[in-house]
Amino acid sequence: PCPKGQNNTKKGTAIMKTTVLRKYARLIATVGANIKKGQEVIIAAELDCPKFVELLVAECKCLIHVPTS
Repeated sequence: PCPKGQNNTKKGTAIMKTTVLRKYARLIATVGANIKKGQEVIIAAELDCPKFVELLVAECKCLIHVPTS
């Protein structure tokens, strides 16, 4: 199940909930999974919370990004 409030459609509340979900995704990626730069990441998830999965993928991409220079 989705974290409480993810499906809330009120404009101000939805923005706040997305912020909270993004922080939770960052916590999972940095502390829970301890993802490092250049590391391969595979996420297996149910799609009952697609917005949270999107946020988690975005956080992981930020952490594993290796600049091409």
